[in-house]
Amino acid sequence: LMTCHPSSTEGVISYFRQALMNRGSFANEELATEEVVRSIHIDVHVSKNTDTGFRYVEYINEILPFGKVKTLLRFRDGKYEFCNSPSERLMKRLLKKMRSQDQIRFLEFLQQDWGYREVA
Repeated sequence: LMTCHPSSTEGVISYFRQALMNRGSFANEELATEEVVRSIHIDVHVSKNTDTGFRYVEYINEILPFGKVKTLLRFRDGKYEFCNSPSERLMKRLLKKMRSQDQIRFLEFLQQDWGYREVA
């Protein structure tokens, strides 16, 4: 868990790629990007309504191999909308970190609200 301030998921990937290259860890942009994508799986973007001061999750994006981005959830017109189910890769990572009773509740939530079907 960390904080970063780019304005997009692509900006997050670019920021950390450049940090790796500036540090001298990588000389090749493509390899540095692959390392970032292997390390960061989700971008939760928090915004602030300047009129009300209300902070909210603007979107949750999954970062896929090769730097592709998939929007899972976004805030639009005052409500959250589910856009895409998490990938099998992300689901395995998430479920691995949960207690068994939490896994069951999480899968029920995804099935009810996202139409997610568990991959065998």
